[in-house]
Parts: sequence; C-alpha cells; structure tokens
Amino acid sequence: MTNSNQPTAATPPQVNFMRAPSFVDIYTNNMRAGATPWDISFTFSRMTDIGNMQFQEDLAVVRMSPQQLKELSKLVAVLLPAWESVFGEIKSFSPERTVEEILPGLVTMRDQQKNKQSSR
Repeated sequence: MTNSNQPTAATPPQVNFMRAPSFVDIYTNNMRAGATPWDISFTFSRMTDIGNMQFQEDLAVVRMSPQQLKELSKLVAVLLPAWESVFGEIKSFSPERTVEEILPGLVTMRDQQKNKQSSR
C-alpha cells in the first residue's frame, strides 16, 4: 500500500517561495565571470560616468555549482531566442569568446588542484 501523501514522479512536490530578508534587486549592464574547480561566479556591475571618467561599479557576485550553471544555460538557451523573436535581436558589443580561449585556464586550474591533492 502506498502513502498518498508521498510525491510521485508524475506529481512533483509543491514548492513554496519566500524572499530572504537579504534579497536585493539590482540592475546591471556589465558582468564578468570566474571559475574554480567547485563553482562558477558572475560579478554583476554597472558602468557609470562620474564627471568625465567612466567607472565599473561592482554590485553583486553570484556563485553557483557547475550543475546550476548548466541549468541556467538551458534556461537562457530557450529564453533568449524567445525574447528576441518578440522584441527583436539584441546587439552585442562584447567580443565573442570561444571554448579554445577559456579551456587552457580551466585545464591549468584542474591540474593545480590535482597537484595540491596529490601532495597531501
């Protein structure tokens, strides 16, 4: 006999949402990314002019697991084309990054981590 209160694959459990007291809502027009063997981070910032000088004001860093990054990338892969189909193409002013540019840094990081673990 099954317990009718237990969620099944067909009926996922209900998730209730709440906002943490530390919740913030920011606007960003600039970002940069970083990585460690354990997480990926995005620093969100705002470009602003003060006098005749331009500044990048860091607003927040969001860190996530590689698994969560993959979920985010799947969401963006669907959301961005849908948004552009309704509102028009978004022009990008930043240079395109390639896997070949990023890969050496990640391989070096992995190898350094392996060396640290093997020297213990």
